[in-house]
Amino acid sequence: MKRAWKEDWPVPEPGQLLFLGGSELFKDHRLFEPEFRADQLLLNTAAALGLERELAVIATRRRVAPGFDYVAPETKLVWRAGVVGAGPLVVLLLGALVTLRRRRPLARRRAA
Repeated sequence: MKRAWKEDWPVPEPGQLLFLGGSELFKDHRLFEPEFRADQLLLNTAAALGLERELAVIATRRRVAPGFDYVAPETKLVWRAGVVGAGPLVVLLLGALVTLRRRRPLARRRAA
């Protein structure tokens, strides 16, 4: 015996899943910051997952200035020096630590 109501339903299509790994996006202090737009992220993803492509493009339109905000040249130089200098500094520190660890056993052997 077939159930008639199953025949009326459309055939399901493959879906998509969005996984957000943290709840920090939706805490009150984040939601009320004008620069932090987690609410817009949620609305855009809901539109993209729930609407047809053409409608989702229209629904997610929002005027946003392209690119990054202005960063002062002094701030850029500080960050650039930190990023460029961090790698060699780590290598030098690791080399110094390895050298100090190798010297200690030799000093103990000579004392004995």
